[in-house]
Amino acid sequence: MIGTTISHYQILEKLGEGGMGVVYKAQDTKLDRLVALKFLPEHVSAGSGELERFLQEAKAAAGLNHPNICTIHGIEEFERKNFIVMEYVDGQTLQEKKSSLSMKQALDVGIQIAEGLAAAHEKGIVHRDIKPENIMIRKDGRVQIMDFGLAKLRGASRLTKEGSTVGTAGYMSPEQVQGQETDHRSDIFSLGVLLYEMLAGQPPFKGVHETAIAYEIVNVDSPPLSSIKPEIAPELDAIVLECLEKDTKERTQSASQVAVDLKRFKRESSRSRMSRTMSIVTKRDVSARSGSQAGALIAKVAPHSATWIVAVLVLLGGLGWALWLWGNNNTGDRVNNLHIFAVGSPEHVILQSEVPCMALSPDGRMLVYALSDGGASQLHVRSLDNFDVVPLKGTINATSPFFSPDGQWIGFFAEGKIKKVPTAGGSVETLCDAQGFRGASWGPDDRIYYSPDFASAIMSISVSGKDIRHFSKLDTSKGERTHRWPQVLPGGKHVLFTLGDQRNPNSYEDATLVVQSMENGEQVQLNVKGAMARYVEPGFLVVGRNASLLATPFSVNDMLAAKSLVKIIDGVNGDLGSGVLDFAVSQRGDLVYLPGTLNKDFEVVKVTLDGTITPLALQPQQYYLPRFSPDGSKLAITMGNASSDNDIWLYDIRKETSNRLTFTKAASAPLWSKDGKSLYFADATSDGLILNQQADGSSQAVKVALTPRPSFPVSFGPHDEQLITSGVAGDDSRIIDLRKASEPEILHLSSSYSYGGLISPDGRYIMYGSTETRALEIFVRSFPDLKGKWQVSVGGGLSPVWAPDGKQIYYVSTVGIMMAVPVKTVPVFAPGAPKRLFDVSQMHFPNVPITNFDISPDGKSFVMIRNTARTTRTTSFNYIQNWRKELEKLDE
Repeated sequence: MIGTTISHYQILEKLGEGGMGVVYKAQDTKLDRLVALKFLPEHVSAGSGELERFLQEAKAAAGLNHPNICTIHGIEEFERKNFIVMEYVDGQTLQEKKSSLSMKQALDVGIQIAEGLAAAHEKGIVHRDIKPENIMIRKDGRVQIMDFGLAKLRGASRLTKEGSTVGTAGYMSPEQVQGQETDHRSDIFSLGVLLYEMLAGQPPFKGVHETAIAYEIVNVDSPPLSSIKPEIAPELDAIVLECLEKDTKERTQSASQVAVDLKRFKRESSRSRMSRTMSIVTKRDVSARSGSQAGALIAKVAPHSATWIVAVLVLLGGLGWALWLWGNNNTGDRVNNLHIFAVGSPEHVILQSEVPCMALSPDGRMLVYALSDGGASQLHVRSLDNFDVVPLKGTINATSPFFSPDGQWIGFFAEGKIKKVPTAGGSVETLCDAQGFRGASWGPDDRIYYSPDFASAIMSISVSGKDIRHFSKLDTSKGERTHRWPQVLPGGKHVLFTLGDQRNPNSYEDATLVVQSMENGEQVQLNVKGAMARYVEPGFLVVGRNASLLATPFSVNDMLAAKSLVKIIDGVNGDLGSGVLDFAVSQRGDLVYLPGTLNKDFEVVKVTLDGTITPLALQPQQYYLPRFSPDGSKLAITMGNASSDNDIWLYDIRKETSNRLTFTKAASAPLWSKDGKSLYFADATSDGLILNQQADGSSQAVKVALTPRPSFPVSFGPHDEQLITSGVAGDDSRIIDLRKASEPEILHLSSSYSYGGLISPDGRYIMYGSTETRALEIFVRSFPDLKGKWQVSVGGGLSPVWAPDGKQIYYVSTVGIMMAVPVKTVPVFAPGAPKRLFDVSQMHFPNVPITNFDISPDGKSFVMIRNTARTTRTTSFNYIQNWRKELEKLDE
């Protein structure tokens, strides 16, 4: 059925098959969304009991509306085929995940299952087949119960013969095994089995065959969890064992009670691990200490002014105010009413990324930021009126949060999409795709203004997730490559954003700042420049540049800023390549920032297929685009400051020595010829210039071609006769015929945004990235005819490479995991299922759509660029109140 259209559903792939039917992933062409279609097996005829049970599943589940239960959209029939239209859940089954769950994660999964079952039981619906295969864990961490095919409505007639068993061996309750009447407590027993498996790492009932397992379920008590894992607390042991009681009267009586018990245990065990401290440093305390003893950070606010004193005391444990500074008469009026706090936790790491990691609510009373406990990150909300930090469910791997104007919602980026969640917690809603997300701002017109990827203009979307519109437009004739980091200005009539050009794709230190009208689209380029800017009431512009914050008075009416920017804070964390600085402001003038520096010093590392990292003997600095020589003995690598002074160096892996090859101060993106004697590369001295130079340095570089816009070489066709290039803006791949002087030919890989053009080792296929399915995915087409076409990645993919033997494709998932896809190329191309290899979140991936790593010729390891700033644990950031009062003195 794959490739066919059923009603208005286009079948994309088969997801699974079981006794109750076959499930396919499909595209709803009417509503433009992905769904799952569940069909009965072909042998099931109309009027049969199996059909009756199939339809009962849909009717039962369709009446449920809960975030932990898979949503049923409808029941349909097409050409005598009955099928259920369900929510498409992108994730893994508990069966796939259970062996890798930590105790904390297992508890969270158990709580969500219990809450979903409680909602079903309240409606009189019993699942009767709770097992790992019927539990899906989405990429955002939400758990959903699937397959109500065995559900029994209270009062409904039995669909099985009296005395028969319905369920799955190992997970059935004693009453199910014996064919007795069942109720909601059967689901609680099955939940107990799941909890036991997740926590103990083994099932509570064992046997070499189903009969032996059934005997144990009815007659044998499972051993306590603590007898298998002594670190499991007795309180948790009691919760699980009560779910596994043989007698239904002795068993926990409600799923909601299981959820409550697990939450209480999780909360109390967390409290026992966490100590909180609060230090209040008075005016006298501060004056008695030296600047170094108080952890003071001194920054001038004006050439003639006194200084700020920012005291930061890193907490040794817990979360709380670390320093409350009430001003100091010895420093003048500049510090009066200035409150500075260091906020953090030694148990969590604040996520550092190419996008902002935090946001302040408009009233300055709430802070949201991304934290990691060593695994996936999650958004946490903190009320600045107390000590409570609350994780937001459904925000696994979320970054770049932003508040609604009323502070009731938080938007964020995760899994290649923009989503939103109530600030108080609740269901997460997906709004739109944004694979290369570069900032968003929520306007008072109930529209979100966002940059969907690293080479696009600003878009807007209604907060309901509909009505996507173009807001700004890239002027490629002027070299515009990206509009990013938007901010809706007060009054809701203008949007401030950063403009990046094609000549400096990885640096925004002197980027143009633009304000555009929402009413007529008119743009004004500001007379100050920087990587990122934010407006602060009642009339100031704060600009990020070189790990510092600078400020100047600014008028929204005439769009003019003072000609001079004054440095106000040093040491702000940021990313040179994306132009982000980790700071946020509120409408009342509060400031929060992450201490640090720009992510601009990288190290070159070798990474084996199991994720083992070994640094190479190169001093940390700015490296980009490493490429192995065909014999694996050397690396060609771009070295420079990303915006200028780029050149290509050759590193001898065996001798651990490096030599400069080019001297143009504008060379990048090397590509070895297949014989290893020369290198092709891009040269920014002229837009679109491709050069070739002998690898031994014995001759000057020679011109190969001039493409219409900036581009770089990515691969060769068969026998080195064709050179494939990809545009910096990701919008045009081209073929250059190396045998004759001719204009580069456009390679029409996709009608949507696309980049790349990697020819397979056998020369029969070409691989590229594209947004043709809305998400940024990896595709393969036959070459050179481009007739065949296959999607390789699932759930978003970036930076693909072929294995040297052509039997694997590697790419990076949108959450920073290196993925491997086995492929067959004969008689036709056939990709397998993607598999996780290792985490690459510490590695650097620049803004240009090019793969910033390479695979060795023997296929056993990669060479990558590691972001040294992200290897350091950052556990606190600085929050400053009444900061606007200091800005106002700039205008004096």
